[in-house]
Amino acid sequence: MAWSPWSSTSSVPRVTEYDLDNSDEACKITPAVPQTLGRVGKQELDFSPMDEIVTFHVGSGDDEKKFIVHKSLACQVSPVWEKAFNRAFIEGQTLSCTLLDVKPNPFTLLVKWIYGRDLDTEATKVMKILSGLSGSAKDDENEKLQKTVDDQDISLIQLWILADRLLIPHLQGDVIKILKSRRAASQWNETESRRKRVSLYRPSYQWFPTVFENTKLDSPLRDYTVHQAVFYLDAKTFQEHPECFPKALLLRYAEFTTERTRRFQDMHVDIRPSRRPIRLIH
Repeated sequence: MAWSPWSSTSSVPRVTEYDLDNSDEACKITPAVPQTLGRVGKQELDFSPMDEIVTFHVGSGDDEKKFIVHKSLACQVSPVWEKAFNRAFIEGQTLSCTLLDVKPNPFTLLVKWIYGRDLDTEATKVMKILSGLSGSAKDDENEKLQKTVDDQDISLIQLWILADRLLIPHLQGDVIKILKSRRAASQWNETESRRKRVSLYRPSYQWFPTVFENTKLDSPLRDYTVHQAVFYLDAKTFQEHPECFPKALLLRYAEFTTERTRRFQDMHVDIRPSRRPIRLIH
């Protein structure tokens, strides 16, 4: 029977989020570095000790996929994996780890990131077409191209959430940079003689429920999601896709817009005419 390192009833100890945060054992295995800083930056990885490998079984059922990663790199990237594979947990004994609740697509991106590959090659090419910067597409192809980017955005959001569980803030930062580049493409592009909106890309929103289902109240990803909803979506999107806007998001949306409105009202701008004396010329 497949097991998950995140939730288990087995007598064999496994690394779990509970172990790292609350249990007595956690006091012994808490990473030496602050959790907010993570383990090590991708550019700082040491590729010299590459003797052992670990196997990850990701997903369940027909979606299950196996990944092979060098143990030293996995341990350098994540303090969770470093403790799992080097302490008296079943992951360390078997050099394998099963993640039943993780999708293969975001884990594929994680492996790419570990080995220094671009996270967003395919979607980047599509974005250049949609934003009018490279080539062009027929009207019936635009929706297909848009879906390619939307699907990739969902995988990136799932990757951010996975990186949060594994304490890899450097990866979280890289994901946000990619998502911000999407938003820039939906803005104004320079044309020959004047600024004109030529982008066909629509900022994605399908991943909003995923964020609010898998993050805590104070998560920065929630703040990013609200910012996306406030500044980059129109009212029609809210009306046509209400399932994409959970109650918690709408409450944060209302708080954000109310605060900004009050701040704007508090601004004082003196528009009275000048009272300088008029000098008469004789």
